Amino acid sequence: MVAVNPPHSTDTSSARLSGPALLAARAIWFAVVIPAAVLLVFQVMLRLDTLDNPGNYVETLAQINIAPRVISIYQIVVVILQLIIFYVIGILLFVRGSNDAMKILTSLMLILFGEFTGSGLSYQTFPYLEGLLRSATMFYLGLANAVFMTFLFIMPDGKFVPRWTLPFLIVWDVWSVAGGLFPDSILNPYQWPNSVMFLVLLSAYGLSLAAQTYREKHHYTAAQKQQVKWVLFGLIVALFGGYVASSLPSVILPSLAEDSLAGLLYNNVIILMSGLAVSAVPVGIAFSAQRYRIWEVDFFISRGMVYGALTAILAALFGAIVLGMQFMLREHFGDQHSGIA
Repeated sequence: MVAVNPPHSTDTSSARLSGPALLAARAIWFAVVIPAAVLLVFQVMLRLDTLDNPGNYVETLAQINIAPRVISIYQIVVVILQLIIFYVIGILLFVRGSNDAMKILTSLMLILFGEFTGSGLSYQTFPYLEGLLRSATMFYLGLANAVFMTFLFIMPDGKFVPRWTLPFLIVWDVWSVAGGLFPDSILNPYQWPNSVMFLVLLSAYGLSLAAQTYREKHHYTAAQKQQVKWVLFGLIVALFGGYVASSLPSVILPSLAEDSLAGLLYNNVIILMSGLAVSAVPVGIAFSAQRYRIWEVDFFISRGMVYGALTAILAALFGAIVLGMQFMLREHFGDQHSGIA
């Protein structure tokens, strides 16, 4: 009879840090996260200052008599709720395991991916960024892309299995960071046609899933398979719901990016759908940490705290929708009411 580790076994281990290596890793985390948080504040403030600019749909909103800031407020609420999830779980992971290389990488991935890639805030504010803010945002976009791809290939134990993942990641990470440092060059994928960038990123994500499939069959222990399955589930949901399903229609039908009613509806439905799908990444990691103690992390999250947090998020979202509807109705019918009065 073969002994199988129980689900709560904690054999998902990576490099333990101590001494100078630990101090250096923590210093890198703070050196990366603090400027990212400062950029986040500037981006949110900039987005609030541009409430009357909803992007490419000014004429359509005027035709249906909806104030542009209604759409902008809706987009900001979705983004902020999503960022809260990524930042909270990322910081908790660092606090509970800052002596482990993989935990630090995962924490950085959640914060950088959540802010610069997953939430869409950088894309909403990028047209208004100038100078140092623009350069810093482009650098962080490249860094987030590198950290996220590295996480996809080597989680949960930080090992380069199969062997080809190491040279692939070296090339990918150097290219990603170089594209952020030289945003006006061909190295920057955001300079490419949407269809080309979509295919390149989709191919890389597909390779990461292939690598994880190989690891699941030939590398993981029974306990690791239990610990990783919810993380992989969240990543797959994010990939197909937050990237493929949200990007593919606009690649096939470029007219969806134009100022039209179909484009307006598509863009704002995708913002909500993509936000929910991408949030499956931190939620999957948190569930694995709480249920299966992946990376030997236990957030000590009680069921009441989970239900309370979900209730608060839903209440905030409901309140934002109600306020947005009230504002929209006031903008739409305010003049008529004033005339009648």
